[in-house]
Amino acid sequence: MHVRSMLENLDATGKYKYIFYTYDSSDPIQTLGINLPVDYTLVQTKTLKKSIDRPQDFMQLAKVIFHKFSPLRGDDIDVFVQFDFMLGLPRLTNVKQTILVAYDLIPLIFREEYIPTPKQAFVAASGVLQKLKKTLRALYYHERYRLHYKNFVKADLLLSISKNTTGSLTEILSIPKEKIVTIPLAPVFNTANATRPAGFTVGLPFIFYIGATDARKRVADLIKAFDQVRATHSITLILAGKEFAKRNKIPNEEIAHALRTSPYQSDIITLGYVNDAEKLWLYENAKAFVFPTTYEGFGLPIVEAMQHGCPVVSYDNSSIPEVADDAVLLVPTGDVAQLVKGIAKVLDSTALRYRMVARGYALSEQYTWDKYMRKFYSALEAKE
Repeated sequence: MHVRSMLENLDATGKYKYIFYTYDSSDPIQTLGINLPVDYTLVQTKTLKKSIDRPQDFMQLAKVIFHKFSPLRGDDIDVFVQFDFMLGLPRLTNVKQTILVAYDLIPLIFREEYIPTPKQAFVAASGVLQKLKKTLRALYYHERYRLHYKNFVKADLLLSISKNTTGSLTEILSIPKEKIVTIPLAPVFNTANATRPAGFTVGLPFIFYIGATDARKRVADLIKAFDQVRATHSITLILAGKEFAKRNKIPNEEIAHALRTSPYQSDIITLGYVNDAEKLWLYENAKAFVFPTTYEGFGLPIVEAMQHGCPVVSYDNSSIPEVADDAVLLVPTGDVAQLVKGIAKVLDSTALRYRMVARGYALSEQYTWDKYMRKFYSALEAKE
């Protein structure tokens, strides 16, 4: 979404020449139907394998280390912008400046979940074969992440998506503040037409969550809070996102258990993936969007909700207060009792909802791709 939005808002005055470096043999700009306002050159290279399945896959580490973006050698490049720190940076004399976008340092903040040590992986696995496989995989990713995070140090300039992420870069990776420019993200919908999700027949008012099921998204907390709210309110909970496609295959066991044991499980609807038009409809028709996250690099769903008149209840942590300001009802992280009170307060007070919606509309106006791109080009030119 970030890359697409930037591409569709590039400066088309002729001041810049654009070269896009891509893996494999296709043109993703054409494949994805991106509306690019500029002429461009496409430079392609072979795709690197992203996972380790066999011992010989460790050779991928060598390819990552020594991959030098050689197809770019024929051009004099003033600025190379990288959106994914795991895809590396060119080490070429013809590249004058490198810029790396920094979203968050979540794998370093939640190490045990994202990059467990080989010892942790060995202990957690069962069976000799699984222990060997999991240990090798952990060793591979541990080393790979260690190498990739060096890119933050190597880059000439970092574009951070929030003040919170900027703080993480300086505190965890010891990046000098003068090397970082903070530019908040902006929401984007590929349609202005809201469409009721297919098969959605719920008649009751609803609150909803959209997102993933990884551990830092405390959806189980939301289900427990909903159980208490539902005892006194006629309300439905909607869970949207591709991992909610099949209730019996939700990958997070804590969430699956909360669903199975909920006394109101028939009032919890798991929608699965929703497209932009359907997501828009959910924001515009929900009584509240509830975001029980324990950490965000930015928190884009909150801005999406504010932009479309949906009150937000969220845990209070990381970048959330920075993005939400006073437009969102924030409750202490992990406090289910306070989450219950927050949701009930929004449901019970029409006046509060009106205030939150009005403040959300006003606050969301500062998050636009036009503003983002102006700050982006200013940062790019200031570094020249």
